[in-house]
Amino acid sequence: MLKWKASLLNNSTSLLPTWTISNSSSYFNKTTTPCTWFGISCNNAGNVVKLNVSNLGLQGTLLNFKFSSFPYLTTLNLSFNALFGTIPASLGNLSDLTTLYLAVNQLSGSIPPEIENLKSLVDLQLSNNTLSGSIPASLGNLSDLTTLYLWGNQLSGSIPPEIGNLKSLVDLEISTNNLSGTIPASLGNLSDLTTLYLFRNQLSGSIPPEIGNLKSLVELMISTNNLSGTIPASLGNLSDLTTLYLHKNQLSGSIPPEIGNLKSLVELMINTNNLSGTIPVSLGNLSDLTTLHLFRNQLSGSIPPEIGNLKSLKNLALYINTLTGSIPASLGNLSDLTTLYLYENQLSGSIPPEIGNLKSLVGLVIDTNNLNGTIPASLEALLKWKANLLNDSPSLLPTWTTSNSSSYFNKTTTPCTWFGISCNNAGNVVKLNVSNLGLQGTLLNFKFSSFPYLTTLNLSSNALFGTIPASLGNLSDLTTLYLYGNQLSGSIPPEIGNLKFLVDLEINTSNLSGAIPASLGNLSDLTTLYLWGNQLSGSIPPEIGNLKSLVDLQLAKNNLSGTIPASLGYLSDLTTLYLEVNQLFGFIPLEIGNLKSFVDLQLSNNNFSGTIPASLGNLSDLTTLYLWGNQLSGSIPPEIGNLKSLVDLQLAKNNLSGTIPASLGYLSDLTTLYLEVNQLFGFIPLEIGNLKSFVDLQLSNNNFSGTIPASLGNLSDLTTLYLWGNQLSGSIPPEIGNLKSLVDLQLSNNNLSGTIPASFDNLSDLTTLYLWGNQLSGSIPPEIGNLKFLESLTLHTNTLTGSIHASLGNLSKLTILSLFRNHLSGSIPPHIGNLTNLKDVQLYNNTFSGNLPQNLCRGGSLEKFTAALNNFTGPIPKGLKNCSSLVRVRLERNQLVDNISEAFGVYPKLDYMDLSHTNLYGELSRTWGWGECHNLTHLSLLSNNISGSIPSELGKLTQLGKLDLSDNHLVGEIPKELMKLNFLIYINLSHNELTGQLPREIGSLSELDHLDISSNIL
Repeated sequence: MLKWKASLLNNSTSLLPTWTISNSSSYFNKTTTPCTWFGISCNNAGNVVKLNVSNLGLQGTLLNFKFSSFPYLTTLNLSFNALFGTIPASLGNLSDLTTLYLAVNQLSGSIPPEIENLKSLVDLQLSNNTLSGSIPASLGNLSDLTTLYLWGNQLSGSIPPEIGNLKSLVDLEISTNNLSGTIPASLGNLSDLTTLYLFRNQLSGSIPPEIGNLKSLVELMISTNNLSGTIPASLGNLSDLTTLYLHKNQLSGSIPPEIGNLKSLVELMINTNNLSGTIPVSLGNLSDLTTLHLFRNQLSGSIPPEIGNLKSLKNLALYINTLTGSIPASLGNLSDLTTLYLYENQLSGSIPPEIGNLKSLVGLVIDTNNLNGTIPASLEALLKWKANLLNDSPSLLPTWTTSNSSSYFNKTTTPCTWFGISCNNAGNVVKLNVSNLGLQGTLLNFKFSSFPYLTTLNLSSNALFGTIPASLGNLSDLTTLYLYGNQLSGSIPPEIGNLKFLVDLEINTSNLSGAIPASLGNLSDLTTLYLWGNQLSGSIPPEIGNLKSLVDLQLAKNNLSGTIPASLGYLSDLTTLYLEVNQLFGFIPLEIGNLKSFVDLQLSNNNFSGTIPASLGNLSDLTTLYLWGNQLSGSIPPEIGNLKSLVDLQLAKNNLSGTIPASLGYLSDLTTLYLEVNQLFGFIPLEIGNLKSFVDLQLSNNNFSGTIPASLGNLSDLTTLYLWGNQLSGSIPPEIGNLKSLVDLQLSNNNLSGTIPASFDNLSDLTTLYLWGNQLSGSIPPEIGNLKFLESLTLHTNTLTGSIHASLGNLSKLTILSLFRNHLSGSIPPHIGNLTNLKDVQLYNNTFSGNLPQNLCRGGSLEKFTAALNNFTGPIPKGLKNCSSLVRVRLERNQLVDNISEAFGVYPKLDYMDLSHTNLYGELSRTWGWGECHNLTHLSLLSNNISGSIPSELGKLTQLGKLDLSDNHLVGEIPKELMKLNFLIYINLSHNELTGQLPREIGSLSELDHLDISSNIL
């Protein structure tokens, strides 16, 4: 195996890293057996029995694969790679082999006849290569073979009749080759065969009637060949057959009526042949049939009405034949039909109105026939509207036409067969649904008076603009009106109040303005009213309270003002009320508590004031209550605890005060509780720990005190716990470690003390851990390094001690590491540099010592690195030099020693750099990429040992506000280019050895507030 691995090309060897005996392997140390290698399985005696290295992209040949070294091999799977060359004859020595998968490679040459020696072979798959030559007759000796896949090659010659000896064969797929000759009659001996794929070859002759003996056959695909003769009637014996593909051959004669015996048939495709005669009535027995393709033959006679019995049919294609007679009305029974293609026949009569019942129909093509009929007024109105649509919109309605040249209709006289149109039995248009087509235009040319029977109008999710015509109010039978998801503007016409039968009105997500018409209160049957996502203004009409059938009322995301009408309390069937993101004010009406059917109440992001009505506790079916983002005050009513169905309770961002009612602990279905950004105080109730369905608990930014209840550890489904920004004290309960589903834990900015619990080791899904701004002490538990999904770890501003454990180097997904303002000591483990996703590392204001990790920014994503105010020694990390992602670097007040001209590179995103009070030496390089630092606002290099002159290139730092180069050994003149930096507020060049004069241009620095050039030789 090692020899074969060594022969692989390019990077293929790196794809098998465990295949090694090297001591330096990152996977194994001096292994002496391949049994532990990837893709290898061994028996109890240590012999290799299975080799599976599929789908790895391996590139190479099999010439160096010593098959004789694997006498016990039963499975060889090298499929889905990029192997090339021939299949070695020596492969025939694997006498125990049962499974051989070489499919989907680039193997060439012939199939070695030695494969016949693999007497135990059960599964042979060589498909999708470039194998050529003939199929070896010796394959017929593999008596145990159940699967033979040779498809997708360049095999030629005939199919060996010896294949008929494979009595165990279940699956035979040799399609898409260059095979010729006839189909051997011996295939009729394969009594267990379920799949026979011979399509896309050059086979000729007739279909052997012996195929009809294959009683287990499920799929027969012999299409796209040169087969001739008739379809054998014996195929009618294949009672389990679901798929029959005979299309694209030269078959002749009639379709045998015995095909109607195939009760399991789902797909029948015998199109593109020379078949003649009539369509057998017996095809009407194929109750599971979904596809019937008989097109491009010479079939004659009428379409049997029995085709209308095929209730599962989705695709019916009979075009380009010589069919006569009328289109059977029974086709209107095919409720799942999506395509009906009857064009280029000799059909006559009118289009049956029953075709209008085909609600799933997408494609209807019946042109080039002798059909006739009359044109109704609704057709003219639809054509006129189509003609006035803009750009390419008319092309989106290709079936809407009466033109002789249409590829869909020849002089059609009814719109009932057009896309999106449904008619009643009298031929009147009752439904128009052309949603989500991208139609662009207005409704001004839509003649609504031509549709007196219209019940459904769906023009949603298009690009319609302009106003809604008042004439729409004439559609007296309308029950459903969908105009949402357009660009309609103007006001809602009050005439919509005339649509007395309207049940569903949805005109949300447009640009409608003005007030909500009071006339909508006349729509007594209305159950759904969606006006959300517009620019509606004014108050909510109290007449809405007359809509006694209303179930769903959504007026959110508008500019509505005023109060909530108390009359809404009369809507006894209302389950949903969305009023969020408006400018509503005043109190929440007590009457809302009368709506006993309420399920979802969302009033968030308004200006509501006053208290939360206790009457809301009567809404026993309520699952969602959103009141966040208002100016509500007072306490949370304990009656909320009566809402036993409540799942989601969000009261955040108000002025609520008082304590959390213990009664909330009774809400056993509650998954979400948001109370953050209020003025709540007191203890967190222990009863919260009873809410076993809890997923999201956010109590941050209040005045809660006391300890974190240990009972929170019972919330086994909790994913989010936000308690930050309170006055909580005491230690973090170790029971928090029981929250195995926790993803986001934020306890920052409290008065917590004690140590970080080692039990956090159990939080295996945790991505965010914020404990900053407390009084935590002790060391950082090494167990934190086990949190493999952790992305943000912020422990700053505590009193933590000890060193950083090397285990933190295991946090491969970590992006933020913030440890500043603690009492941490020791060196930074070099493993930290291996964290390729790090973006923000904050280590400043500790007592760290030793060298900084040299391989920082290994992943090229580091943006902020602050290690100031420590005792670091040694050089600047080499990884920072090419770290072009850097935005902020602070290393000041350490004992670092390095040549500044060599330690840094080009930083196009840099905005802040402070390297002061270190021991840097060397000169400020002119090639340091100053011109690329377009965002740099702060550059401080004071109190170092930097020498040389000030580069004039610093004048390219166009955003610079502070420049401090003081207390160094700089010489030469002050570059006048610095005087072009118009945002400079602070310049300190003091305590250097600068000479010459202060440039006159300094007078142009209008923002300059501080200038110190003392202690130079100016």
